[in-house]
Amino acid sequence: MRRITKKRMIIWSAVAFILLALVIIGARVIQGVLEKHHISYTSLIFHFPSSLEVEGLIVEPNEGLRIQLNRLEAGWSWGSLIRREPAITHLLAATGSMYLVTEPDSTSGGELKLPVLSVRNVHLENLAFELQSGKESLSLILGKLKLNNAAIGEQIRVDSFFLQGTSLLFSSGESSGREADSLTSFSLGSIPEFEINQLTLSRCKLELQNQDNSQQVDQLNIELNGWKSSDFLNVGVERFGFVYQDTLEVDLVME
Repeated sequence: MRRITKKRMIIWSAVAFILLALVIIGARVIQGVLEKHHISYTSLIFHFPSSLEVEGLIVEPNEGLRIQLNRLEAGWSWGSLIRREPAITHLLAATGSMYLVTEPDSTSGGELKLPVLSVRNVHLENLAFELQSGKESLSLILGKLKLNNAAIGEQIRVDSFFLQGTSLLFSSGESSGREADSLTSFSLGSIPEFEINQLTLSRCKLELQNQDNSQQVDQLNIELNGWKSSDFLNVGVERFGFVYQDTLEVDLVME
């Protein structure tokens, strides 16, 4: 058996001490950066080589933005990052909320800029989003969202998009008949070109409120394939169903 000399033990101990010091210093630097940007969490676990889990995440950089997530999991590809082509292998976010307040005209106009990114699997569940701008507000209660094989850039390409048990509410302080103007001024920018091979909406709800009344579409069930923004109406429809104002019910299933 090879004998470990005293000199070698000292060298290995010194290396271990240096590595430990670097880890501690790095952790302190990261913690300082997170605190500077008002980011906190209760626990963070890094899984070698390229995934992490975060619990109790809170991001609150200013009074107009607050993000809270009970659980976040993410994985990525180091090779794609080196090639400057970011790729997320999986993303899971569960039970949380996002609140954003903007100036009435700060979100209108201009083109929506999206990062170049590829995503293999996304799973979002039990999330609430609220956007407030002057007299208008947009609230989204997301039940479950699953997305597979998406490429994001100048154009968005998605293999499959599944949305279940989700409610979208737009509320306007304008009187009846001016909702279109409110929606236009509330727009987050022009919608980029997209292509979705398979789109499924299950038990979703849309509601539009103004000073005078409320319009509601419930039990929205849609199954589409081959949907492209460049040829918006040329799409395969497998199912289309909804209930309007609890009085009109439509449910079409295509063979």
